Amino acid sequence: MLGEGIAFVPGTPLVATVSGLYQIGDIASNRGYEVAADRVYSTGSSGVRTTGGAIRLDWKDAVLWKGLQVTPFSKFSLVNTKIDAFSEVGGSFPAEFSRRNETIYEQSLGITFNYGLSQSVKLRAIVEGVHRFNEKGQGSEGKFAALPSLNTQGAEFRQDWLRTSFGVSAPLGPGIFSISANATTCGEQASAWLASSYQVNF
Repeated sequence: MLGEGIAFVPGTPLVATVSGLYQIGDIASNRGYEVAADRVYSTGSSGVRTTGGAIRLDWKDAVLWKGLQVTPFSKFSLVNTKIDAFSEVGGSFPAEFSRRNETIYEQSLGITFNYGLSQSVKLRAIVEGVHRFNEKGQGSEGKFAALPSLNTQGAEFRQDWLRTSFGVSAPLGPGIFSISANATTCGEQASAWLASSYQVNF
């Protein structure tokens, strides 16, 4: 579930956006390892819950020049993920893993460019820089029966990256269809992807 509220900040040209995220699901693990030159597997499953929120400020149309609209923005977001403890089954050395709880904090600064090719067709470009405050993720903690602990270090994050987007929107039926090409130098998403949306006001 994703909820979002948008409002003008009174007495300013700023537009504030506050959003919240809640997601639940299940994850499955399949850990393979070698015992006496044979590959064996231990499996397990656990519940996962993700909550998050973001605050964004846009300086709407800070620059207007020959049909070009320039809007700087700033965004702060946090996402918390909790994975329940679980026990593996199968294999020669099934393990028990502890509960994990990790929160990621990020700050973004960017600029949105809008240009109208006509009254209905618009081009949009976004350039955004992102800084992640966390240096590395949380590791995993587990244990075997009568054997040493199974602990892994968290992955180190690249803390700064850029994201760009270029797209077009146009009327289609009762709504507006948009498509964009996106790319990032790092982060948790693919390095390049396409996105599309269809918006109907009611």
